[in-house]
Amino acid sequence: MKTTIKQIFAKTKTPTKIIFATLALGLLVHSQANAKVQPMDVSRYATAMKQSANSRDINKIADMIADDVIIKITRNGKSATLNKSGYLRRLQRNWQISDNYSYNIQISNIIASGDHIKATIITQEVIGKNGEQATYVTHSRATLAENNNKAVLLKAVSQVSVK
Repeated sequence: MKTTIKQIFAKTKTPTKIIFATLALGLLVHSQANAKVQPMDVSRYATAMKQSANSRDINKIADMIADDVIIKITRNGKSATLNKSGYLRRLQRNWQISDNYSYNIQISNIIASGDHIKATIITQEVIGKNGEQATYVTHSRATLAENNNKAVLLKAVSQVSVK
C-alpha cells in the first residue's frame, strides 16, 4: 500500500507539520540559491581569472570556462568564433611568446537574468618580449552561469584593440 505525503501529513500533529514544512521550504530555498550564479560569484570569478592568468595556470582557467562556451572575437574588422580549446590555445600561445606577461580584468554592468548573469568584462593582456610590449584590450558582453557552485564563462561577444 502506497502512503502519500498528504496521508502522512494528515496523520501528524500540527507542530510536526510546521517542522516538516519548514524543513521542506529550507531545502527548496537552499537548492534554488545554489542553482543560480550570484553577483558575488562574478567578483570571485574575476579575482580567480586574474590570478590564474598571471600565474599561467591553464587548468584553473579551463575550470572557469564552460565546456560548450562560445567566444566571438572581432579585431580590425575580422571576426573569429572560439570554443573552449581554441581560447585556451590562444592564451597559452600568448604566454609562450611573452617574457613579460600580465593580465587584468574588470567587470561591470552586472545583470542577473534567470540562472545566468550578464556582465561587461574588460580585460587587458600585456604581452612583452625583448623589452617591447603590446597591450590587448578586450571589451566583452559576457554571460556567466553556475557550475559546481561557481561562475563559469558561457558566452562572450568581444571587441579587441591593440595599444
